[in-house]
This record gives sequence, structure tokens and C-alpha cells, in this order.
Amino acid sequence: MPENATEDAIERYRRTLFEMADDVGLLGHTSSDRRWERLTTQLDEDQRVLADSPEGRSAIEALLDDARPTVRLFSATAALGWDEPSARPVLVELREDPLKYGLHSILAKHTLLDHDGLEHDDEDAEG
Repeated sequence: MPENATEDAIERYRRTLFEMADDVGLLGHTSSDRRWERLTTQLDEDQRVLADSPEGRSAIEALLDDARPTVRLFSATAALGWDEPSARPVLVELREDPLKYGLHSILAKHTLLDHDGLEHDDEDAEG
């Protein structure tokens, strides 16, 4: 892939993710489902491009410590496939504080369950 295509994807990924963070705030509730769907579709497209290059993966990993939980959640979810030691603690932090992170906490929990190959219902039943 041409270098400028990766750079373009990095910029779109960041811009889209920041727009998503602005939309949902700290607790993760969107004000417009249609807008959210458009944003996540764009994010997914750019994430696939970025995951294929070291520069793209580094750009996603650089967002793991962003102040906004939406940015951390989606970046950690993406990075979990290639850098679990860095991504997992981010997701665990979000999962462990549902009062602070709301829907982000639930999404982090299910992301980890899916990644670990566990059934959601089995985990919920155990407490």
C-alpha cells in the first residue's frame, strides 16, 4: 500500500474516533444511531488498512492512553489482536469501573470475553 494511503487512513481513523468520542462522552451513549453506524463503518474500514502495516498499528497503539474512554476502547479492541500485553490492561480498566465508564465498560467486558473465547452467559452466571 502506498505510504500516503496509510497516512490518510491514520488521519481518518483518528478524526473518526475523536468524533465518536465527542458523540458518546464518558458513558458511551450515542445521540444518533445512524451517525454512530456511519462512524463505526468508517472506523472499521480504516482499522483494516492500518492493521496491515507497522506504521498503522503504531498509530492505533499510540491512542491506548488517550484521555477519552471511547478512543481507548476502540484502539485497545483493535490492538488486542497484535499487542495483547498493551491492549488488555486498557480494556480491563474500562471493564472494572462500570459506574465511571457506563456502556464502555460493558463493551470492554464483552470484547475480552470474545477474545478469550468465553461464553458471555457463562461469565454473567458466575457473577
